[in-house]
Amino acid sequence: NDWKNAWSAVRQAQNYCVNVGARYALVTNGRQYIAFKAVSERTSWLKGHAIVLRSPEILRKNITLFYECLSKEAIAQDRLTDFGFPSQQPTVRRKPRAVIKVANSGYRNQLYSVLDSTFREILLDVPSNDPNFLRECYCSSEDAMRYKGQLNSVLVDRLPVFRTPVEEVRPGDRRDSFALAVGKKHIAFSSTPLFVVMGGTGVGKTTFLQWYFDYSIKQEVKGDSVIVFCDYRNIECNKDELHDLTLRLVIDEIRSQTENYTGNFNQLYEIFRERVNRELKGALMPFVADKDEKNKRIGQLLMELQDYKIQHLRALVSYLKEKKNFQVIVILDNMDQKHPDLQDKLYQIGNEFVYGCNIVVIVSLREATYRRMINSSNFTAFASKEFHVKAQPLDLVLEKRLAFLRNKLSTAKFRLETPTGTLDVLDFDRFIGLIRRSLLSEEADSRILECITAVSNGNIREQLEMVYSFLISGQTKIDEYFWDYASNQKAKIPFHEVLHSLLHEDRKFF
Repeated sequence: NDWKNAWSAVRQAQNYCVNVGARYALVTNGRQYIAFKAVSERTSWLKGHAIVLRSPEILRKNITLFYECLSKEAIAQDRLTDFGFPSQQPTVRRKPRAVIKVANSGYRNQLYSVLDSTFREILLDVPSNDPNFLRECYCSSEDAMRYKGQLNSVLVDRLPVFRTPVEEVRPGDRRDSFALAVGKKHIAFSSTPLFVVMGGTGVGKTTFLQWYFDYSIKQEVKGDSVIVFCDYRNIECNKDELHDLTLRLVIDEIRSQTENYTGNFNQLYEIFRERVNRELKGALMPFVADKDEKNKRIGQLLMELQDYKIQHLRALVSYLKEKKNFQVIVILDNMDQKHPDLQDKLYQIGNEFVYGCNIVVIVSLREATYRRMINSSNFTAFASKEFHVKAQPLDLVLEKRLAFLRNKLSTAKFRLETPTGTLDVLDFDRFIGLIRRSLLSEEADSRILECITAVSNGNIREQLEMVYSFLISGQTKIDEYFWDYASNQKAKIPFHEVLHSLLHEDRKFF
């Protein structure tokens, strides 16, 4: 509906095809695509069907269809005719599969229960219960440099243009601007604005921040810092509740991490000394002569002062800085998952923490969200220091995660009965080795990973979901092949050919 001259473009493209003898045409306005067979030997091209992809989001969700119609192999095999003139093609029987009762989940193979539990955590989730996962699986700049030649051949993120220079994050590099700015033992608050870490959807902003503060930051800095993560993905509230909720989250986490310094009567007295002394000269003066009554009244006052207000936070942070030499770092993560009104409010809260409480605040969001904010008249008074996180290369991420899984399995002992046979550690290790050789070795077909990378527009989360979906998919006989490979009884099928078959839906391995 929003491409008014689409039909005119289709007719023009068809004329070009007739003039030069081309059989296929692809018309696009940069966001939408129309693919069709422009010259037909069987009937008029006007009686065929076109493949219409109305947005990049629809393209990504229908990558199988897109790849099948327009890849080099599909064009060579005249595959677009199958879609353009379906009534002329014989009906193909599909092997029935057990359907997953979840929206958009497709089909699953007979090893679903085993593969899902193993690969879901490695490919989709960052295990919170495994302290070695981020350290061994995160791809630093040094790792990525080894893949520089490959990176140049696929889509990569560009630094966004804003009102001030945006610095690229180079994880693990000694000259990384983020580490130089944030990784100091004592950050000068007088010259430090809000830190903004931005990046595209699914590029790994949260994973980078977790990796940096867990493993990369200098130990002497980490030892003298209280680091608070506030993840707003799972926080539900309205605009009026957001301020108090955030204050409570931050104060509770600070108190939890500094329990030895902020827990008893004398420590609380030091935190609120200024306000307590003011009351002793005022409302509490009649009780000063009686020591027991004085302490009782002070105790009641200390309970009242722990009210989760901004003064409470300011007193707590000031005490930790002046008395214990601690700095407080608060990360407001995934705020772009919320409604724009909540995003604006949270950005204001972050600046309130910086300028009102001397807290180091790091806000993580998407470029588009941040661009909208700073272009608003409500935020012209705020200054921020901006950093940009790039997506990690898919092949390197897979390399590290598969290696991590193999190392983890090397110390495990299990033997499972499945519908297709008995599974043990050695079988699974062989299977992982097969995945690695077929997708990541020098002999592997790199076009599959490059296609996934390009279609996802750098969204590493979507890329890993595509790989995971294949592993549990019932669209191939991967479960049967697993045992053929493990037992060495039949001819081996290269893994990338099975993936290629899945993308093309040619049913070669059904």
